Amino acid sequence: SIFDKADLRNLRSIRGFNLTALSAKGAVFYGLDMEGVQMQGAQLEGADLRACNLRRADLRGARLKGAKLAGSDLRDAQMGPLLIAADRVLPCDLTGAILANADLARADLRQARLAGADVSRANFTGAQLREIDLTGAIRMGARGLEDIL
Repeated sequence: SIFDKADLRNLRSIRGFNLTALSAKGAVFYGLDMEGVQMQGAQLEGADLRACNLRRADLRGARLKGAKLAGSDLRDAQMGPLLIAADRVLPCDLTGAILANADLARADLRQARLAGADVSRANFTGAQLREIDLTGAIRMGARGLEDIL
């Protein structure tokens, strides 16, 4: 499905939908209930996902480069790598994304790319952070990142 630059706010809820490999670059999801949505490998570059309920969402391998996720609920979300083949994985790309005030408690962020992202005041308590890339990230007031250089 291709929803590039679409305004999807009127849907109010896409809870539990299977949107694997969706292309919604620059789309507006602002405030949507997306709990449990399946968006593995989705193209969400520059999408507006502020204040969305993405609790338990499957975003493995999603491309969220430059996406706005400020204030979103990403508790228990799967944002680790997507296994494409036995020797090939696609990491979740959050390069330059805005995650200020987002709740990522217990989220799986293994191998996620957060270079240049704004994670100010975000909550990473209990999150899986193995091999995460936070190069140049704005981390002011973020919780749960204390042990990561």
